[in-house]
Amino acid sequence: MTVHGILDARVEGHRADMPTHPRVGDVTIAMVLARQPAVGAHPVNTDRAALEALQQMSRDGVDALSVVEGGRLVGIFSSRDYARLSVGMPRQAANVRVGEAMTPCTEALAPGDTVTKALELMRRQGLDHLAVRAEDGRLAGLLARDELLAAVVAHHERVIHAEELDQQILHLQGTYSC
Repeated sequence: MTVHGILDARVEGHRADMPTHPRVGDVTIAMVLARQPAVGAHPVNTDRAALEALQQMSRDGVDALSVVEGGRLVGIFSSRDYARLSVGMPRQAANVRVGEAMTPCTEALAPGDTVTKALELMRRQGLDHLAVRAEDGRLAGLLARDELLAAVVAHHERVIHAEELDQQILHLQGTYSC
């Protein structure tokens, strides 16, 4: 599939397949985490003040936090969520709780899930971040769309490199292909 075909499929909302090569496997969440650890492993409760959560995000240098209620993932809180709420209700923004501003999300990625699955879930639910669970089931943190897209670009580069290597091998003097 060409680059334009991939972009056209994304614009139309259809799933575009990742390029494949026999020597290049699927990109998993575990592979992304090996390059870029998930951030925000310290979840906040739904009843916490949104301004306090924003201060924590600023201190920790993160864009979003996972939101839990009774130890269960219920959503993701980002500065974008707070900004959207603040524009709609500027006078009440100071008293908003995380649970009122968060984006609901109860699904978390497993290390074996593919990046394609993660991006599709983000598109379907309108998310910029997804929660990631460790092998033992505990919440490991959040991955941003940018980190997943960087993994997609790196995958494309690996496939292109493998195809170029195939072409070089085929054109070596004395090498014949049937």
